[in-house]
Amino acid sequence: MAKKKELGHDLCTRVVNAHSGGKGYMAILKELDVPVSTVQSIIRMFNTVKNLDGRGRKRKVSSRVTRKICRDANNNSRITTKALIDTLNQAGETKGEAFDPKKTIPTVKHGGGHIML
Repeated sequence: MAKKKELGHDLCTRVVNAHSGGKGYMAILKELDVPVSTVQSIIRMFNTVKNLDGRGRKRKVSSRVTRKICRDANNNSRITTKALIDTLNQAGETKGEAFDPKKTIPTVKHGGGHIML
């Protein structure tokens, strides 16, 4: 598939003005000598002539998480990336909540009595 070419601002303006003036697709493409798909795509983009936002790769990490990573790295410059990842993956529970019966899983070890982990 070929790379999409951005259209000139003047061409987009002429297409939008012609469409808002009441001309149809066929009249516009004969007048401006552009394909009908180009005319449709220009008009479909909310009758706008500017390049729309949203180009480029989306962020994987929010700005809040980025600030937390920078804060942790500045507090301890010798911290490893694995340790940083571990701090991000913590559930945020206190020491007392870790042993709450609602959050523990009953298991049987070595065929003996029940132990809560």
